[in-house]
Amino acid sequence: MRIVILGAGLAGITSAWECLRDGHEVTVLDRATAPADFTSRANAGLIAPGHAFAWASPSVPRIMLRSLWRNDQAIRYRPSVNPRQWRWLAQFLGQCTADNARTNTLRKTRLCQYSQSRLHTVAQETGFHYDRNTG
Repeated sequence: MRIVILGAGLAGITSAWECLRDGHEVTVLDRATAPADFTSRANAGLIAPGHAFAWASPSVPRIMLRSLWRNDQAIRYRPSVNPRQWRWLAQFLGQCTADNARTNTLRKTRLCQYSQSRLHTVAQETGFHYDRNTG
């Protein structure tokens, strides 16, 4: 299969590498002249499994409610008449229990750890260098 990857940042390069390893023909397109030279340079993307807390937690409904009148909340909610938004809201609020927050945080942490492991493997296999700070 021929695949085009848009963006030569960390996500694009690692996706391209995985596709190549699976035997696909891959082309990576980017507007920058070098890999990881645009968005990846300053996107504040942490590769930190310890920061994988679930956004849906018991405190979030109160934060969302306050965000209707204040702009300084970490999570902002702006209601609309769109029924899809109300469906999403019902599903999101259903996840805002302590048990769900704990379960979702553990799942997210495992996914982050796997992603971090894959990134290290791809970087070693390809020699792909990217700016990182381990401290």
